[in-house]
Formats: sequence, structure tokens, C-alpha cells
Amino acid sequence: MAVTGIPAKAGLRDGGALAQARLSESRFARLLASHGDGFFDQLLLIARYLHSKDMPISWQDLGELALTDDLADDRADAVRLTLARDYYRALASSVSAS
Repeated sequence: MAVTGIPAKAGLRDGGALAQARLSESRFARLLASHGDGFFDQLLLIARYLHSKDMPISWQDLGELALTDDLADDRADAVRLTLARDYYRALASSVSAS
């Protein structure tokens, strides 16, 4: 979170923001599939990517995932599903708008 600066207060959810920043599907899939130290490595790469794109993000879902990843598997899975739903919904709407 420190890499990207002040979190966005409103607007897109994290998955939608990642899609709007044009994060690749393969990078997104690696984030969702990773756990433990690998998850934090992927999260750092994504934070740097967002910073380079000057893309604000709320860190609501990604922050919760960071806190629950190894502690509450059911909640972490629910957050992953939310991220995926928002990401792919935003991708689909950007394709249909083109």
C-alpha cells in the first residue's frame, strides 16, 4: 500500500481497478492462485504496476485478502471470488464499449 500512495476513497472496487489499469489476465490469475510469501510477492509487483500507471486503488479487497490469506481460508476464497467477479466484469464492459 505504501508503494501506491494514499488509497482511493471511492470508485472502483479493487478487481475493477486492476482491469481498468490493464493488468494482464495471467498476472491477475497468478495473484489469485498464490498464497503465503508468493502472494505477497505478487501483491508487491501489482502495487508497483499500479503506481507506474498512476492508478488509485482502495485496497479494500486486496488488503482483506492480505490479512486473511493464511488465516481464514473460507473468507480468503470469498474475497478472491469478489476480485475475480469485479475484474472480469470490468473487462467485459470495456470490450463491449469498444
